[in-house]
Parts: sequence; structure tokens; C-alpha cells
Amino acid sequence: MLPTFEVDAHRLRPVRAEDAEALGRHWDHLDVRRFLFDGCEVSAADAQALVAECIADAERACYGMWVIEQRRSVGTTCPDRPPLGMCALRASSQPSVAPVEVIYSLAPSHWGRGVATTAAQAVVAYALGPLELPSVGAVVDEGNVASAAVLRRLGMVRVPGADEVGPLGPLLWWRRTAGGDARPGEVSPPGSRPR
Repeated sequence: MLPTFEVDAHRLRPVRAEDAEALGRHWDHLDVRRFLFDGCEVSAADAQALVAECIADAERACYGMWVIEQRRSVGTTCPDRPPLGMCALRASSQPSVAPVEVIYSLAPSHWGRGVATTAAQAVVAYALGPLELPSVGAVVDEGNVASAAVLRRLGMVRVPGADEVGPLGPLLWWRRTAGGDARPGEVSPPGSRPR
């Protein structure tokens, strides 16, 4: 079972099947799907399938997807509010770069507040710490400057030899290795604690 992380004013909890509807609406927002789904619409069936795959990953490999929620106070969430987004570890499409990729999405109303960075920091720290994975990768569209900035803050470095071309143009690969690439203290933020 995946741990829950409490980071600053947010909680990252393992995704559940009943989250598919709300995540589907989140992912289908034009600004969210622009890079995450190459601008393609996300159907309810697509969202259900992706959530089911991530739940299966969690059962099989101890990594998967976490829903990002706003907390009212320590230990409580705001159940009447939709999720702010998600952060996930998925099997890498380029295992020579890293065994898993970190993927995240966030509601545009929360962009620029450090939420994606702190969520991804907790998940990357989990992958490189308790899971003892040798590295975590990430791939972003060249035009996704905000996500590239998040990856830099995670201590990831570019892996230009792995770059590819996607539907929107160049896809840039990044990697963070266990015990390397990042400056000390950059992966595990203060206030991030698994439960």
C-alpha cells in the first residue's frame, strides 16, 4: 500500500477508483491536458483506465498515483473540494534513463505556488528512499517551461541523449539519481512526512 504524505498545506494520498471522475474533469481542463495529454480530450473511460492502471501499479510495484488535496489543518482534508491535482510514479517509457518517471498535474488556479514542486519532492524522495530505486526520470515537452523549472528544483539534470520527438515537438528527458544529481536537501522538503 502506498503511503500518504502531508506536505505543507496539502496531503498526497493514494488514488482510489472513485477519484477517476474528478481527475478526469481535472485532466480534461484545456490548460492541464495541453502538455500532459498532448492537447487531446480526456474521456471518462480514459480517466478510469489510467486510475485503474495506477492502482494496479501500487499493488504490484509499490508505486502509483497520489491525489493532491488541500488540508484544513493537520490530519484533515476538505472533502467537499475537488482534488488540486495528482502526482504519480509510472514505469518509465525509457528504462535506460530511469526505471520510473514522475508525472504530475495541477489545477491552473494553484500554479505558481510551489504545490507541484513540494508534491513531486515527496514522491521522488519516496522513490529514491524507501523504494530504493536507483533513479527517477521525467519527460517534458520543450515548451513546458514551468514543468522544466519544477524538475530543476527537484535536482534533476537533463539527459539530452534520451530526447525524443512527440506530437507537440521535442520531448526533453530529465533524471535524478539516488545519491546524486541534486544538491543536499533538495529532494526531501521540510514538513514532508509519510504516514
